Amino acid sequence: PHSFSHPHSFSHPHSFSHLLPLTSYLYKMDSNKTKSFVLRIDARTMAAVEAWAADEFRSTNGQLQWIIAEALRRSGRLKKTSENKPKEKE
Repeated sequence: PHSFSHPHSFSHPHSFSHLLPLTSYLYKMDSNKTKSFVLRIDARTMAAVEAWAADEFRSTNGQLQWIIAEALRRSGRLKKTSENKPKEKE
């Protein structure tokens, strides 16, 4: 058990409920801004993404952005707009 006790935490020691106000704030952020983050991915998957990106004449980063945006659109979690449409290959 942890000695730190957050006033909004549940009994589980790894509860993230105290971050809910933060997630509400993040959803209100300008959608045109880009957020950088570290992604851990196994070598086999990375090689497949790199090969796919090369086939599509995209950077690996651009391919990952396209894959994520496409998955979000297909699941209905991201509406199709010209603002969040990934750049098509040239």
